[in-house]
Amino acid sequence: AWFKRSDGEAMPKVSVVPGGRWNRFKTYSTIQRTLEIWGSVFAFIFKVWLNNQKFTYRGGMTEEKRVMRRKVLAKWLKESILRLGPTFIKIGQQFSTRVDILPKEYVDQLSELQDQVPPFPSETAVSTIEEELGASVNEIFERFDVEPLAAASLGQVHRACLNGQEVVLKVQRPGLKELFDIDLKNLRVIAEYLQKVDPKSDGAKRDWVAIYDECANVLYQ
Repeated sequence: AWFKRSDGEAMPKVSVVPGGRWNRFKTYSTIQRTLEIWGSVFAFIFKVWLNNQKFTYRGGMTEEKRVMRRKVLAKWLKESILRLGPTFIKIGQQFSTRVDILPKEYVDQLSELQDQVPPFPSETAVSTIEEELGASVNEIFERFDVEPLAAASLGQVHRACLNGQEVVLKVQRPGLKELFDIDLKNLRVIAEYLQKVDPKSDGAKRDWVAIYDECANVLYQ
């Protein structure tokens, strides 16, 4: 986490212990997390398969009906990504601009991940800042806004006033490095699986392993 002036000029960096909404990930075992990820993956694969079966369409399969089902499934996927947390939200945000590889219905839903990330409790941000800096926020700042200015997949931002200047304070979500390590191992397997089974019948040129590598680089930046 670090201070930054509202006019854009960087302030001295401050190490703040991450705090966040996904505290449960800090004690997640690799097995638990893997089961959660693959449970969502298999559910999605089954739903996609079901949507492509003619017998599931009363009155026959039409493009209009398929579009409606894609919209429903895309919304389900977005909600699943939000439940899975920071890694998947960040990757979902990356995919929200990839009209070259995803149907419009998915791009539309994933684009909502840009502004639908829930903040973590302000009390958590305050307590972790105070623990790291060794003083209350009222002693450190002339003013500290407990309501976050913005929340993102990897952290959230609070406004404050420090030494007479307006600043913003970024607080990172907890356990991200450990969470990334577990999630990316699973995502690598998923990418390799998709590379083998994706028929690319829509003409799109999808290199899932290359996409994985790109997403992994973004996460570790």
